Amino acid sequence: MFEILQPLLFSKRRKIGHNVSFDLLSVAKYYGNQIPPPPYGDTWVLYFLLNENLGTGNYKLGSLTQRYLGYTYDEKLGEQAYSAPFWKAVRYSTIDAKMAWMLWWKLSAKLAKPTMLRLRQLFDLTPTEAKVALSIAAGNDVPESAREFRISANTVHTHMRHIFRKLGVRRQAEVVRVLMRAGIVIPATDQRGETEKSNHLPQQKNE
Repeated sequence: MFEILQPLLFSKRRKIGHNVSFDLLSVAKYYGNQIPPPPYGDTWVLYFLLNENLGTGNYKLGSLTQRYLGYTYDEKLGEQAYSAPFWKAVRYSTIDAKMAWMLWWKLSAKLAKPTMLRLRQLFDLTPTEAKVALSIAAGNDVPESAREFRISANTVHTHMRHIFRKLGVRRQAEVVRVLMRAGIVIPATDQRGETEKSNHLPQQKNE
């Protein structure tokens, strides 16, 4: 299984998890202690950024899934995966991964609006410049940003020149550094449709 997943885990795609630092270390042991490269997305961190009271409530994935997505599943099965019937383990893993992904988009969307406003205020960016700045900071290249916002690559280049000038940088990597120093949270990109695409919850069964 891990051999099949290796091209995906070591690609440039975002890896989503709940407590990603633990997940990365857990996965690394199957790949000679190599840790899959960023970008990462951590639902635990997003919840903390939204709540700031991480130590005062139940912030496990199952609890947050029920709170934000209205879906309940047996999270304890994960601790018994090795002894559970194969079909149950597969079903749990599928649901667990999908819940983490959907929760990431849900919480990212909650952070996106205030983040965009702060970014515009700090650096005097236009609405589109702020979107492009977050997109390239999240690791998207020019073609990906062009597809995301349905504009031409030339238009993206124009926005990037304006962004670089206003942020006082010369390279895309420096955009990330400036935004992080300013305390800007870089949420998941392309909020327009991904949540809706993945918003079909697994059917709950009584077992």
